[in-house]
Amino acid sequence: MKAQKKLAARVWDAVFGPQPKTEKRHAAARTNRLNSGWTTQPTGANYETRMSLSVLIARAREAARDSLHIVNYLRLMRSNVIGQTGIGLQCRARLKNGKLNLKLNSRIEEAWWEWTHAENCTVSGGHDWKGVQDLAVTQCETDGAFLIQMIEDAPNPFGFSLKLWDVTWLDPTFNVTVPGRNRILMSVEIDADNKPVAYWMTTPQSETEYTPQQSQVRWRIPAEQIIHNFQHRAASQVQGIPGIAPALLPAKNAYSYEESVIMAARHCVNDFAVLKNTTPDADADWDGAENDDGSPNHPLIDSAPLSITALLPGWEMEWRDAKHPTQNHPAFSQTLDMKIAASLGVPYFLLIGDWTAVNFSSSRGGLGEFRERCRGYQAFIATTLCRRVFHAWLRAAWLTGKIEITAAEYQELQNPTWQPRGFDYVDPKKDVETDILQLQYRLKTPSQIALERGEDYLDQLERWQSDEQLAKAKGRDINAIYSPKQAAAAPPDGEDDPPDDTEKPKKPDDGED
Repeated sequence: MKAQKKLAARVWDAVFGPQPKTEKRHAAARTNRLNSGWTTQPTGANYETRMSLSVLIARAREAARDSLHIVNYLRLMRSNVIGQTGIGLQCRARLKNGKLNLKLNSRIEEAWWEWTHAENCTVSGGHDWKGVQDLAVTQCETDGAFLIQMIEDAPNPFGFSLKLWDVTWLDPTFNVTVPGRNRILMSVEIDADNKPVAYWMTTPQSETEYTPQQSQVRWRIPAEQIIHNFQHRAASQVQGIPGIAPALLPAKNAYSYEESVIMAARHCVNDFAVLKNTTPDADADWDGAENDDGSPNHPLIDSAPLSITALLPGWEMEWRDAKHPTQNHPAFSQTLDMKIAASLGVPYFLLIGDWTAVNFSSSRGGLGEFRERCRGYQAFIATTLCRRVFHAWLRAAWLTGKIEITAAEYQELQNPTWQPRGFDYVDPKKDVETDILQLQYRLKTPSQIALERGEDYLDQLERWQSDEQLAKAKGRDINAIYSPKQAAAAPPDGEDDPPDDTEKPKKPDDGED
């Protein structure tokens, strides 16, 4: 006799009726034996970061030391995002009539340039402003974020410096939630709107292991003094993950594979032959040296130049055929490299330096996409780092009297532009012709073209004016290079006017008609 359903189940069936069996419409949402280990519950960015951050940072730093792919990637990002001179300041303060205040802008830029030297820029004196930018890019990629404290009343003429922190001073295990008060998530104190209010610094384990008498200490720094930024994946995220995180596993696999191939190749080269005893029951009748476990210690023959080896009776030489790396090694290694390049967002040929199969079109497309990514990274550094540092520096330099400006001029200086490095033409001749056509059809202005090249248009005009005056003082017309006819007629430097080769008419001799 079948057992009757419980009363609650019978009441449910009576009221609502039997429920039809539903199936998830999306194939990726179904769970079966093939994907039973696939996650089914969404988690927040802060939870995912808290569970993985310490391990990701440790492995990312190891890859930055040992993996050639990651080392070259970090080098590419620093050189293409920050460049040789860093992201420069371009003040754009204006007068009441709307024209640029050239004198004020020049004075502030010169004072800023003076501060950017290492002895003023950082409290340790170990980094100049360009080095701070390089470190910010490196830390975003290996640590997930950069952490910088702005120090006012610093012992320098500007009264302002930067203190560079290791992001591990923010302990990801320090989390406090008290009703009615600010929350602390991974050492970042936030208010009800998820806005950072303060940062709690904790002495990391790496600092205490060398000083046993020092225990872990926590202290609070207001958020107004801290610049802590990263590439956000969620609106409420308080900590970032390393930018190279997706490439860590492929890079580790490639490193381990290459290491195994090299070990196998070295083994094949070093152990190129074996001695085989063909005598029946050779091990049983062995009367030579023995190992600790009683097994025969077969003789080892070392090779030397012009040597002749005589084998014992019953022994023969069996040569090994070295087959490592195999013929499939180049293709498999390239596959691993391409996976790493794809996870980092860098063209394969640029990351590996393999230009053998690259033509002009593919290089142009790959470089164009990578440069767009670098431009986005430049905007991120300019907005989150350069702008905040400049505002704090301007206020401190004004209060200390290092720069003398009015309140109106101070307000005009609040919105400067930042000049990142530009990029060279892929095909100079065609790209220059394109720029000329865009100027003729008014699709671009000269300042836009200069900006794409990483040049400030005002500085370019000032240099041109200076060169023009210098050439004029030396008796040269520098504008001649802009006119093909004049350039062809102009004599080369160091020579007088070209001789006149035209034949002059001869004067008639006396007595001729």
